[in-house]
Amino acid sequence: MNYKSEQKDHLFWVWLSRRLGEGSKRCVLLLERFGTPYDVFQADEEELARLVPELTPRERRLLCEKSLEEAYEIIGYCQRNGIQLLCYNDQRYPLSLRSLVDPPILLYYRGVLPDFQNQLCIAVVGTRKMSEYGRETAYKIAYELAAAGVVVVSGMALGVDSVAACAALAAGGKTVAVFGTGVDIAYPPEH
Repeated sequence: MNYKSEQKDHLFWVWLSRRLGEGSKRCVLLLERFGTPYDVFQADEEELARLVPELTPRERRLLCEKSLEEAYEIIGYCQRNGIQLLCYNDQRYPLSLRSLVDPPILLYYRGVLPDFQNQLCIAVVGTRKMSEYGRETAYKIAYELAAAGVVVVSGMALGVDSVAACAALAAGGKTVAVFGTGVDIAYPPEH
């Protein structure tokens, strides 16, 4: 897929995620029945009701809102700020997320994604207010995991999360931070 067609494809992924939410089992159902977000976009209310009777009238109405203005704005914002998109149908999309009841159909990210399918990922998370022993232990565990080639995953919060990310980087390893705020907002700001 070339860059221009990927951009167009992303446009409809963003549209769908904004209609029903990034993590909606209805989105997965729509993709199973229609194939692509573009095909969902092309569907009228009657076709939606016929092919996906599980949709509520409200969900069908939302999917009949065909404006792409918001999606264009989001795509533009991402391009200007170095934010990339990973769609549910992408082979790089983590299989562990696909197994969720309500998987996010679209992930926004910065940086280089690890090979989620072939690299072990272990979350190292914990309290924000830790003891010195907790700090040392979290650091040691994350450092040794990263040194062994494990991708250390955290929430980038204060405390154990930040210690784990720092330890992974110090070990020359890889770390992934999953933000609760969105990729465009570093919280806490010092991270």
